[in-house]
Amino acid sequence: MNGLEPVGGDAQAPREPTRRLFFALWPSEALQSALTHATRKAVRACGGRPVPAHNLHVTLAFLGSVPERRIPELRLIADQVAATFPQEATPLRLTFDRIEHWKKAHIICAIAEAQSEGAAAPVDSLAGTLKK
Repeated sequence: MNGLEPVGGDAQAPREPTRRLFFALWPSEALQSALTHATRKAVRACGGRPVPAHNLHVTLAFLGSVPERRIPELRLIADQVAATFPQEATPLRLTFDRIEHWKKAHIICAIAEAQSEGAAAPVDSLAGTLKK
């Protein structure tokens, strides 16, 4: 003992529980099915396994590992952003231009580089609110 060890055991406090979070748009079942069909060759070619169709989504903002205590705050942000869009809003139209393989994450993803008018609004609104 050199006198520097903490008294009573473990030197580290318990870790705060976290969740990997993201904000996303969830396509209709028909669109999820179409995405599954459109990407099946790429999935086979990379040797991966497909994501279940019901899990396919369009990520607006990836937050990463977030303390669980912040989830209510993030839900409030999501509600605030959603409230800025009319209930009868025109459906967003995205064109997925290419498929990318993200080696580190071990996923392939469809990328919508060019956006139709209005498609950037939810992303911009969310990004602006998250920066506050």
